[in-house]
Formats: sequence, C-alpha cells, structure tokens
Amino acid sequence: MNRKLRLIYEDMKLNPDDAVFSIGDAVEIINAGSGKTIRDYDTFGITNFKKNPRGDRIFSRNDIEYLKNLRNLNDCGFKLKALKFLVDYLKSKKQNPVDFINNFSSYCTRKKYSEKQKK
Repeated sequence: MNRKLRLIYEDMKLNPDDAVFSIGDAVEIINAGSGKTIRDYDTFGITNFKKNPRGDRIFSRNDIEYLKNLRNLNDCGFKLKALKFLVDYLKSKKQNPVDFINNFSSYCTRKKYSEKQKK
C-alpha cells in the first residue's frame, strides 16, 4: 500500500463509518488484485456498499475490514455461493451478517494457524 493511502487509512481521527475510499483504494488495501473481486461480492448480494453520485462504490474503514474478512473466508475455502447463502441465512434470522462474518473470519484464521502449528 502506498504511503499516502496508508496514512489516510490509519488516521485515527477518521470516523470508521465515513466512506472515503475508492474501489481502487480498497483493492490496494486488501490486496485483491482487481476490483472484480469486490464487484462480485456486491453483484452476488453479499455486500451492499454506498455509492457516490456518479454511481461509483465508496468504502469506509469498516467496509474495508469486512472485505478483508470476506477475502480471508474465501482463502479458507468458502466460495461466493457459500458466502451468499450464509449472508442470506443470517439476514433471515435477523442477525447482522457483518458482525458474524468478522467473528467467523477470526475463528477460521485461528483454526488454520493452529493446524499449521501442529504439523
């Protein structure tokens, strides 16, 4: 991540809910390779990010943390269809999918790390 973007992202004065990052910034921060990954999350209905008046997706620091956790679950073997099913199920049970996915991602990371340590 470039230095200027890192300073903005790590600025503690920035409200974590303020959408100030472009899709290019989000791609760079989460190391996604391209915006297609993020657009796929939106197209599948896994996420619903804010858009500016031109229709471009804009992201807050909280949105980027959520994207990091979605990517982490994807790296742990969860495909887009599985993530979509999980999000829809949580919404049907009136649970917040963002909170659940953030916690579940942490769990998967710990489990993956502990399995590596056993080997």
